[in-house]
Amino acid sequence: MKHYSESDLQLIRASEDFQGVYDLYKSSKSEFNDLAQFCDSIKLNSKYFRLTMNTKHRGRRFRNRNLGEDTIAIKEVNSYLNKLTDRTLEKITNEIKTRLEGRDYLREMIFRSIVDKSLLYTLYIPSYITLLENIYSDDHWTKEFIRVVEESYQELVNHTGDKTQSDYLQFCDKNKRLDKLIGHSLLIVECEKKGMVNDRVHPRLNEMLETMKTNESDDERYKCVQCIYQVMRSLYMNQPLPQNYSDRVGSLIANEKSMKIKFKLMDILERK
Repeated sequence: MKHYSESDLQLIRASEDFQGVYDLYKSSKSEFNDLAQFCDSIKLNSKYFRLTMNTKHRGRRFRNRNLGEDTIAIKEVNSYLNKLTDRTLEKITNEIKTRLEGRDYLREMIFRSIVDKSLLYTLYIPSYITLLENIYSDDHWTKEFIRVVEESYQELVNHTGDKTQSDYLQFCDKNKRLDKLIGHSLLIVECEKKGMVNDRVHPRLNEMLETMKTNESDDERYKCVQCIYQVMRSLYMNQPLPQNYSDRVGSLIANEKSMKIKFKLMDILERK
């Protein structure tokens, strides 16, 4: 039996002879298309890694004998993402490109990893988006990325929490969820500024402004007003707010009892 290396298989798949016969096969096999649609409908399990019995590994970092090349690539990419800043962007982009070469099937997993990190480290959201722009040049990646962002958002919105936990753990879970929802708002702002989505920011701003009116917790309202401030600052910089937002913030200031929140609401109007 003849064995092919991964590089040999990539060359074969990229050849015109293979592509021609492959396209003919796909067009003549309806069951092939049914199988492809079924496979595409399966939701990616981010906990899954491809495993092989390969005993040859690059370097000394990931030495488990059962780690396959895909697993190593994912671990290395995540390690690089943890070191990403505006200063290291170019170097890390090149390193990640090398790790993902020929592994386009890992794209969704990388998207999910970047979304998760964006929610935790909001300061680096612009760098994460620029990284993706530098890695992917096709016409489909932005649509796929936004789908992953939206799925993550819906999971948070629909998360009800574990009612069997202690009050303290439920409180912590609620705070983490709110922090991530704030991160999502900032991520969507950056995506809209890049032209990746339209009309997503203002509906979420309206939700947060409504939360400021209805939520009785000072802690949650303060986190919410911090998010509104960052979103408004990102959208409008030092320009005056649109009148509808200015009026709504003014109304919140007039009715707010917490001085800390009142002052932060005033900051939204000035954004200095």
